[in-house]
Amino acid sequence: MHDDGYTGCDWAAATNLVPMGQAGMQIMGDWAKGEFLAKGMKPGVDFLCFPSPTATPNHKFVFDAFGGFTNDNAGMNKGQDAVAEAIHGPEGSAGL
Repeated sequence: MHDDGYTGCDWAAATNLVPMGQAGMQIMGDWAKGEFLAKGMKPGVDFLCFPSPTATPNHKFVFDAFGGFTNDNAGMNKGQDAVAEAIHGPEGSAGL
């Protein structure tokens, strides 16, 4: 079940539903933990954080998106390619 107003709801408003008791859970990045801490909630007592879809640590995952606009500027396209290679290459993902 989900909140009927979820479409267009920003992440901070959605996160706030949990400490207000209007949501039982939220699938969100770990930055939501800061919102809970700022409201005086205690990890392991008032909320739990764990990789989804399981509480058993068995993998790491990172979801992010980067994009560049199509254009006629060869130099800009080369720069966009370089950024993509740096982010997605072995050195850029070494810490993941």
